[in-house]
Amino acid sequence: MTLKVAVMIESSQLHLLEAHVSSQKVDLIQAHSLPIPDRLRSEEWSDELGEWLKEEIIRLDVKSKHALLGLESPYVVQRCVSLPAQNDADVQRMVELHITASQFIKSDQSRYDFVVDSKKGTTETQAILAITTNDLLNAYKQTFSHADLILDTITTANYGCIQYLRHHEPEKLAGHGLLILQDEQQLRLAAFSDDAVIALHNEMLDDRDPKQPQVIQIVRRFIGSAAQRAEGSNQFNKAFLVCSQSDLKDIAGKLESELSLELTSLDLASLTPDDLSAEQCSSQAYCCLMGMLLTSTGKKPDQLDILHPSGVKSKARKYIAAAMATAACLGLILLSVVLQLQNRNRIVTTELEALQRELTDLTEKNATGQNIIAKVNAMREWEKTNITWINEISEVQTRMPEASQAYLSELDFAAVDPAKPPKARAAGFAKKQSDVMKMNERFSYESEQFAVSPKPFFESEQVKQFPHQFALEIELIKPQTLMSKKNKKSSQNTD
Repeated sequence: MTLKVAVMIESSQLHLLEAHVSSQKVDLIQAHSLPIPDRLRSEEWSDELGEWLKEEIIRLDVKSKHALLGLESPYVVQRCVSLPAQNDADVQRMVELHITASQFIKSDQSRYDFVVDSKKGTTETQAILAITTNDLLNAYKQTFSHADLILDTITTANYGCIQYLRHHEPEKLAGHGLLILQDEQQLRLAAFSDDAVIALHNEMLDDRDPKQPQVIQIVRRFIGSAAQRAEGSNQFNKAFLVCSQSDLKDIAGKLESELSLELTSLDLASLTPDDLSAEQCSSQAYCCLMGMLLTSTGKKPDQLDILHPSGVKSKARKYIAAAMATAACLGLILLSVVLQLQNRNRIVTTELEALQRELTDLTEKNATGQNIIAKVNAMREWEKTNITWINEISEVQTRMPEASQAYLSELDFAAVDPAKPPKARAAGFAKKQSDVMKMNERFSYESEQFAVSPKPFFESEQVKQFPHQFALEIELIKPQTLMSKKNKKSSQNTD
């Protein structure tokens, strides 16, 4: 058995779990949720944070020097992607294209890994993808180095939580299209289609507002997003709710009545050992940390590890080697199979090239700016459409970080075709990469009112205090409009 320690860091707490780990088995030694000192909460993966972690490890008498880190938003972007691929080589190429086309992080600045969650026959593969940046990855290593820990694995807390529930409650989770795990501080969500994960999300709850309306709003938005990924699926009306007994009384009824969900519930405390109190270690953190350790016991291609990415690449090498050895024995019998694979590969290559050309065209169009006359004409056109822009700008501002972390430097109007939704482009500067990533993640979720497409951010020296420059493209889907003159006159006549 191997001695390991799993770590998860949130804005105000550090969660730590030490255990003996063997094949598909984790024996708990100790688990703690530690409040991070106020002086370190504003620091982003600093040497001082590593020194404080070292002191806590000594105080708790943690013996292990090998650590796993579970990342949370905004330090990681996690996506579930459905790929029209038949074998491992196709999956690898599709994922690489997805990273190249990513709106969150430039491909040359990204570090990522993916794991195949399921395959539907020979036509579709469902994969879970985790992306961070090279700079943040180096910061993680530096922090753990100051804590005298060897960082073996970097995964995501959300994925660890899902894997733990799959391991701990497989029968209860089976057949449900939605997982809702909620505690006092945050909400974790997962959507399933044919038992494969098609969407993941976690969000901190604002302790200044009642939890119930926040949970209802977040779950409703998540179901809408997941439904678009799994057209025709009717599983999302069946939900597995994991929360405390007190929250169950407050939230379950509202979820059933307002979202028409058929709920199966489980007490969150039942997932933790009887001798481990919630004050000692958060129950949801325990699930995440145990799941991280469980997945670390599997085969390398089945692990989600950004530090040592494998995806299905190592499997592909095994398949190629096996195919070459078999080809020497079977000869002409396999020739027809090889010809079929080559023909299919040409088809996939053609599709990838078409996607790449489309991506290039879109990039060129996005790079084309509007001149002053076009902007004036756009303003006139928007005045004719009678759109209330105050509401739209307010929606944008609610998704922006605090002014001390990021700000907009410009908001430009683009030319408007009366038959198409109006558009606008915004640009600005931010202090940290994590601020931009968190903002982009907020903007990535669908809205009935408008759609915002974040562009890859990059470093800039224009403003020293805000070294990261970003851009957004805004498209109004259902703009709010002022009352027309005709309607105003009719209302006056009625009066």
